[in-house]
Amino acid sequence: MKVSIHRSRRSRLFRFRLVLALARKLYGSADELGHINLLTAGQLRRQIDDVGFTVVGQRRFGFYLPAVAEFGGTPGARALKALETVIAPVPLVRGLLWTQGWVLRKPA
Repeated sequence: MKVSIHRSRRSRLFRFRLVLALARKLYGSADELGHINLLTAGQLRRQIDDVGFTVVGQRRFGFYLPAVAEFGGTPGARALKALETVIAPVPLVRGLLWTQGWVLRKPA
């Protein structure tokens, strides 16, 4: 069973009216949380452990800067991917990688 959980610093910024208004203008629609889940990796891991699932794999990925992602086209996507490889190993800034991908095994 695969489970994908999304987390974003961006979602926390959407709590500020000006940022939310900008996101709505950029994307056409946005709400304060949308599909975003504000659990940290540690909080999610505790919930997974509490219900008895086994973590088969976990990865953080998806560095995102709205202006670069939306208007940069293929060069922008390549630049974000390159920055992601620099950010991923650095614990202090790893939180900028906004997607957590988890592969879980159901309890027997």
